[in-house]
Parts: sequence; C-alpha cells; structure tokens
Amino acid sequence: MHVRIVYYSRKGTTEGLAGLVAEGISKRGHQVTMVPVKHVKRPGFLGAGRASMTEKEMELANDEGDYDLGDADLIVVGGPIFAGKVNPFTRTFLARATGMEGKPGGVFICCASKPADGEQLVKELEALVSAKGLQVRGRLVGSNKVRDQYPQLAEEFVASVLGET
Repeated sequence: MHVRIVYYSRKGTTEGLAGLVAEGISKRGHQVTMVPVKHVKRPGFLGAGRASMTEKEMELANDEGDYDLGDADLIVVGGPIFAGKVNPFTRTFLARATGMEGKPGGVFICCASKPADGEQLVKELEALVSAKGLQVRGRLVGSNKVRDQYPQLAEEFVASVLGET
C-alpha cells in the first residue's frame, strides 16, 4: 500500500510527529511518501496566528504534483494549530489538493493545549479533509503537554488508520 503523509511544520515538532507516523507505517511494510507543505515566506508568530484566525490563503512553494494525492491508497494530513485554528498553510494546501475522494486516512495536529482541548481542535482539520472526500479512520492530538507520549500515540494512530483496531 502507498501512503502519503501531508504535513506542515513551522519549527519541527509536527515534522517529528509525522516522522513517527511514517516509521510506524513503513515498518508494517507499506510505502510512505512524505509531502511537506512548503511556505514561500514564513510569517512571524503574530502574523501566522492572524492568518489562521481569518482563514487567509498563503503562498506555497510546493510543486503542482504535490497537490495530486490520487496515487495514494491512504492519506494522512497533519499540522500545528495556530490561535486555536488549523494553520493557514495546511488549509491552503487542502484547498488545492485533489485525489482524496473515497480514500481512507487520518489527521493529526500538534498544539499547546491540553489533550482534551486538542480533541476539539482536531475536529476542524477532520472537517476540512472530509469535505475533500477523505474517510477519516483515526485522529491524533499531539499536545505539548504529553510530548513524551508521542511514540505511543503515533503507534496507536497508525494502527487505527491502517484498520488494525
């Protein structure tokens, strides 16, 4: 099975969690392609928060081929939360993405909130990918409050998106 993991990482935390997910999938014998969402200009902390709150589209540096996810059998999408909303880079990528219709997958976020609060935040990302036709099998909240638990959380997430649980 070919799995695409689409993620945006501002400082590396989300990239690390995406890597743990990729590792869990590949050790089960599946092919993984990482698709980092690339910004043209990284806004400052306040600018990123403002862009998230206003749902502003951002300029991306991804190749056109990155947006076509049709060759994947399973799609995972992740990114950080800015100002209580899905970050504008992930939102912009998803607006341009194709080939998600009817595919199974999962979503994950990284946030500074408590895990229980993160459960509410991940629902926004789930709604965005569901609107593109992705059938969400699993959700992962990577809260900074439980960063030491990321390996176990990633393992549980992988099992759910692969339909093992």
